[in-house]
Amino acid sequence: MKFFLVLITLAQCAFAQLPNELNQNDYKRIDDGEYLFKTKEVKGLPWPQITVYKTIEATSLESVAVFYALEHQPSYIPNLIKAKVVKQRVPTEADVQYELEMPWPLSNGKYIHGHKLEQKETSTYKVSWWLVKSNTAKKVNGSATFYPYKGKTLLKYDSLVVPDSILASLVEKKMLEDVKSSLVAIHNEVLRVKKSDRKLMSKFVNKIDSALSGKFTYLTKKND
Repeated sequence: MKFFLVLITLAQCAFAQLPNELNQNDYKRIDDGEYLFKTKEVKGLPWPQITVYKTIEATSLESVAVFYALEHQPSYIPNLIKAKVVKQRVPTEADVQYELEMPWPLSNGKYIHGHKLEQKETSTYKVSWWLVKSNTAKKVNGSATFYPYKGKTLLKYDSLVVPDSILASLVEKKMLEDVKSSLVAIHNEVLRVKKSDRKLMSKFVNKIDSALSGKFTYLTKKND
């Protein structure tokens, strides 16, 4: 009897971590491998708030480890030219200087985003980011949460960008396409590193463990 109670408790804990805004049909589409997009118009803003759900055939730790390998991003994210950590206030936060090739008629994006790594539950991780400085955006807020799910990972990706251009509404469709292409690239890179480069995966996982245990992983000490 105790054995069954333990199983029930474990199952309840596992599902309690998952996003509660999704319905049965949403989960079916996710289980079928779909990139589930949900957009919400924000009054007065040219671009909507975006939420995307996708399963990744890796553990939540492996998935967040590749995602939070910040300076590794230009090797697989489309149109990302540069990513360099320029500041760490605490071990779980990092400011990253980026350069992104933008669609015509917008100029290349040169910006700094702050990032924060958190462990929300035993095996649930969250990376948040926000705008520090940019030549193309007025505001940026986003997060990626990695939930353990059916032996895999369920990624929930949230993003709200307020572009600094009167032409932004003309490229909204391209922006949505770019979000999906970036998420496809993240998914594929997690799988590639997991299957083909275990040494690199170990390095990335160790960085997550070190950051969460209070060790600086990009810069040697706190810098303001």
